[in-house]
Amino acid sequence: MDAIQARNEDRPIVQVDSDYEGYFAGLVNRWIEEKAKQGKRFNHKVVSISAGPWRMAAVSFETFKEEKRIHLDFYSALRVGFGSLSRTEVEEIEELL
Repeated sequence: MDAIQARNEDRPIVQVDSDYEGYFAGLVNRWIEEKAKQGKRFNHKVVSISAGPWRMAAVSFETFKEEKRIHLDFYSALRVGFGSLSRTEVEEIEELL
């Protein structure tokens, strides 16, 4: 088994607490796919997602080391063009995954 195949098998599970038509789950799954293609190691076994209005940031996160889980909380209006995530923010999140 090569390193990339091993990384693919270690992909985290995506759990959706709240989402809007699967938009944010799709986004996170694309980030996971990108990280897997690069053969990078995943830091978490579970990525939980929530989204809603009235967030202070486009996305915030919290890690739970004992559970090997990261929780991403998105500002729901991102999906319709209000605000955005910079490439740097996306790269930081991909690294955390």
